[in-house]
Amino acid sequence: MKRTIIPVVGIVILLALIAGAVILLNELVYAPSTDTVRESFSFGADEAAAIDIDINIGYINVFESPDAVFAVDFSESRKGLYKAELVDGAISVTEGESSWVDKLSRRESEKCGVEIGVPAGTSIKLRISASVSDITVDGVALVGDTELTVETGSVSVNGVETDGGVSAVTATGNVEFCFIDCAEISANVATGDVSVRSLNAEKSISIKVVTGKVTGRLTGTRGDYTVSASVNTGVCGIESGGSGKTELNVSVTTGSIALDYEGGKEG
Repeated sequence: MKRTIIPVVGIVILLALIAGAVILLNELVYAPSTDTVRESFSFGADEAAAIDIDINIGYINVFESPDAVFAVDFSESRKGLYKAELVDGAISVTEGESSWVDKLSRRESEKCGVEIGVPAGTSIKLRISASVSDITVDGVALVGDTELTVETGSVSVNGVETDGGVSAVTATGNVEFCFIDCAEISANVATGDVSVRSLNAEKSISIKVVTGKVTGRLTGTRGDYTVSASVNTGVCGIESGGSGKTELNVSVTTGSIALDYEGGKEG
């Protein structure tokens, strides 16, 4: 009997330990956010010509600031979650060494993030890449092509100018473009909506959505565009055709397109 009881008791103890570990892991991963740690850094306006952000989780906000320097602020679940440094004339923001709990926990994307104030009158080249994030770019003067990529989350760009293009890519999330003056604009969304307002693109506007809708108003009149629009399954509310200088390419696999022109269809 003893030879039978001892293994059974051992198995019971092992199962209890495994159950306890699962409960602890669940608490670590899904527990509500605690207080965050704030870290701040600054860089001279003449020290950087670009901002490059590449993080896994956390909101990102780049905006015009009245300060005379680049102000970088981190909101973190623990000190050192993010790091900022100058690399070849660019402010580079990346993640520090993450523990396995950081990588699993969804708390980071809810409360943690990066904010960068760009001195007024300073033009920068901007690239942002994140896994889980809401990206906001507001009122910043840009140069060259601006690339904004997120796997899960939204992208919002408002009140910017650049001599290059502005592109947003998201697997799951919405894209919002408002008051943008540039050469080219593009949005590529797998699941989500794209909304636009007052876009002034000299060369082209390209919007591709797999599942979702495209809505908003375009600068100028119908005559300013050469339009190619299609919806495989759903409603297409804009006509293809024309011979305007700006190419407008909009495609939706499943969903709808509802776009009109601020200046009307005539012209």
